[in-house]
Amino acid sequence: MTNNGSLILSGAYDKTIRVWQASNGRLLRTLNGHRSGVRALTVAVDGNRFYSASSDNTIRVWDMRRWVCLRALSGRHADTTWPSCLALSPDGAFLASGSTGPFGQATVKVFSTQGECLATCAHLEMETRGDMTGVAFAADSGALFSAASDGTVAAWRLIRNLAPKAKHGFMKGFM
Repeated sequence: MTNNGSLILSGAYDKTIRVWQASNGRLLRTLNGHRSGVRALTVAVDGNRFYSASSDNTIRVWDMRRWVCLRALSGRHADTTWPSCLALSPDGAFLASGSTGPFGQATVKVFSTQGECLATCAHLEMETRGDMTGVAFAADSGALFSAASDGTVAAWRLIRNLAPKAKHGFMKGFM
C-alpha cells in the first residue's frame, strides 16, 4: 500500500505488478517488466518510487508518476536463487533485500536507493536452515533485521560509510 493509503500494489507469479485503487478495489493498471514471478514490493518514503523483487533474480526501481521501470539494481542475488523480501530504511537511504540459495544459504544485501550494492551483510550458510522471510530496518535506520522460516532472526548494525557489521548472532524463536 502507498504511504497515503490511496493505492495498493500487488506482485504476481504471472510476472506482473498490479496497481489497485484502495477505496474501491478497482484495477488501475498492470505493469510488465519482470521475466518471472514478482515476490516482494516496497514503496519509497516519498511515494514517488517503488521497488520490486522477482524470481528472475532482479530488483527493479519503478517511477510511480509515469509508471515505468527506471532501472534494475546492480549487485543482484546471483549467488542465491532470487530475492524474496525487501525493505526500505525509514530515512530513505537504503534498500535491503533477502534471498535464499539452493542449498539453504541466506544472503542479505544492502543497496543505496540510487542502486549501488553497498554490502552483502550476511551469508548465513551455517546458522540457518530456513528460507529468508523478511528484512526490516529499525526506526532510526541504524540497524537491519533479517528473519528466516526456521525461527531465527539476525540483527545488523549499520554504520554510514562502513559495511554493515553483525551486532548480534542468531536468536532462536525471537519475534
